[in-house]
Amino acid sequence: MADQPVRLLLGATPAYRDFRYGMTDGPDVRQLEANLVAMGFDPHRRMTVDRHFSAATSAAIRRWEAARGRPSGQRTGRIPLGEVVFLPSALRVTATPATVGASIGPGATVLTGTSPNRAVTAQLDTSERNTVHVGDRVEVSFPDLDPVPGRVTGIGRVASAPAAPDPGVPADVNAATVPLTIAVTLPRGFGLDQVPVTVDITTGAGEDALLAPIAALLARPGGGYQVRLAGGALVPVELGRFDESTGRVEIVSGLTAGQSVEVPIS
Repeated sequence: MADQPVRLLLGATPAYRDFRYGMTDGPDVRQLEANLVAMGFDPHRRMTVDRHFSAATSAAIRRWEAARGRPSGQRTGRIPLGEVVFLPSALRVTATPATVGASIGPGATVLTGTSPNRAVTAQLDTSERNTVHVGDRVEVSFPDLDPVPGRVTGIGRVASAPAAPDPGVPADVNAATVPLTIAVTLPRGFGLDQVPVTVDITTGAGEDALLAPIAALLARPGGGYQVRLAGGALVPVELGRFDESTGRVEIVSGLTAGQSVEVPIS
């Protein structure tokens, strides 16, 4: 609408007609009435949130018009098509590519937006997908900030591999990843839209675990791993969980607490 604000309301059904007394019933009426109640424009609870546009619905719209500063003689109790937009959730506008005076055709993008909820996105190796689950605790490190706790809220189901540098060379399927979404609560005043972060994921925990440097592991002939003790002897070891953030691995058997192992100098 020319030089008129468009209001965002919450609902899954897009606005496709005028809202007025006498209109046919429909799910769009129900979601309009739900919004009017949520905004407090049915204080006497005379409106039934259903598919029917009633006189109480019209009265609630008039209260909304009054709250927006519309003069009493211009309050109609109606909402013309184009005055409101329904979206399933709140929206944070990130860009307005349309410019004043530009021609806008059907399907043209006039603004772009994202969810107002801050989230961290990361790429997870497909080989580790089965070890990470929705709800797992994570620790997110931001530049110049203390680590912030978070939780995994989504794990992608479609893997992608980085493009090969040479068009004639196929992509490395062993480097395929899936997107990971993490919910975090950022400190008050954090204003950056995008920033590189480091994500540490806790996939398991145990007490009294015996740990050794990952760099101390040596491949055994025939498979498995071994470590070299400080005296030079090679000892086969059974491994548990890896903690790549600290560069250590759990030793299930083969070593005892207090034994020293050699770490190659790179």
